Amino acid sequence: MVIAALAAGTFFRLKGLSKEGMPESYIQGMKTYAKARFAMILILPVLVFILGILPLLWTILMNFIHPHGH
Repeated sequence: MVIAALAAGTFFRLKGLSKEGMPESYIQGMKTYAKARFAMILILPVLVFILGILPLLWTILMNFIHPHGH
């Protein structure tokens, strides 16, 4: 939520910067920064999935290395 709010705030600030007469190179840099924040929002579900699947992968790995005899 915090990252989403920061990304949205950056996009709104970009509109204000162009109205204030800021240099185009500065605005382009801010656009790149905003895109990076937006990419962070998109990658968060992937990171949550990876963290969620780690216990399962650990169990599979341990059973492969030290299989239980029946």
